[in-house]
Amino acid sequence: MRSASSRSTGSRFKGYEDFIVQDLVLRPHVVRIRRERWLTPDGQTILAPMPAGVAGHFGPELRRFVLLQYHQGQVTMPRLVGQLRAIGIVISKRQVGSTRRPLRRGRRAAGRAGNGALDQRR
Repeated sequence: MRSASSRSTGSRFKGYEDFIVQDLVLRPHVVRIRRERWLTPDGQTILAPMPAGVAGHFGPELRRFVLLQYHQGQVTMPRLVGQLRAIGIVISKRQVGSTRRPLRRGRRAAGRAGNGALDQRR
């Protein structure tokens, strides 16, 4: 809330006037997931499952951005890799390509299952 600094003596307060400012923040959001790993007496390794919604090393918002840029924005793969690296995402051309495919399969599977697991804003 901002106060009007140049008001004359005798002025009466008449409420507030809203002013909306929209912005876009593009920055990496990195999360380390620590999973328990156990070695059974017979030599097998047991690894705790990944949390729900985590599929691979790239999150759903990054996947959504890649799909948007590549398909709707018609951004070429080299330019898309350049954009992501400029934002601070550590990713290769091959990883960008594979980032697009699992989301499509996952979205179809989520649609058949009847849940919005990949898009929580629906």
